[in-house]
Amino acid sequence: MASSNNQNSQTAAPSAPSKNSEQLRNTKCVTGFGFIKTKYGLLNILTLISLICILITAGTSDKGDSKKADILSFMSNVEINAVSTRNSIIAFAVLGLILMVIDTILYVFKLIYRLSAKFDLIFIIVMLIFGVIYFILACCAAAWEKKLNDTVGKIGTVKYKGAPAAASFFLFVTTGVILANFILRLIRPEIIQSE
Repeated sequence: MASSNNQNSQTAAPSAPSKNSEQLRNTKCVTGFGFIKTKYGLLNILTLISLICILITAGTSDKGDSKKADILSFMSNVEINAVSTRNSIIAFAVLGLILMVIDTILYVFKLIYRLSAKFDLIFIIVMLIFGVIYFILACCAAAWEKKLNDTVGKIGTVKYKGAPAAASFFLFVTTGVILANFILRLIRPEIIQSE
């Protein structure tokens, strides 16, 4: 009986470390509430604020004015579609908000350990692509503002004048913050966290 108990204790002992090693895999950032205090957490917060500002400014712009600008497009040399630009900016801002909230939650609540290590690289690549998209949308938003001034602005008054220009500014800010955040993560060596 004693020998069988000793064998059971010997086989049970190695199971605990294997569980911990599976849970605490390599990550790119500090996990837990300390994540918020790191540069990556602060960049996430800046991105969230900037994306909210994009939603406010692009959403404030009058959709009717954008439709009129597209109808009167012959009055402007800007070739972008104002309505499509407005809708694209709002859609990508919402998607970006969702992704950044997910990223923050995964690290703050240590849920990142439940995902494969490949998830980190895939997420970084996706966010870098979003950074490029936001740069393109920032240029389009500036053109959208010009088109409104060239068309609706010449025959009447543009409602909420400057909203597309403000959206363009915040899109450029978002581009810089996202690219900085995820390029730094990409070149950063992985670290092992402990609970």
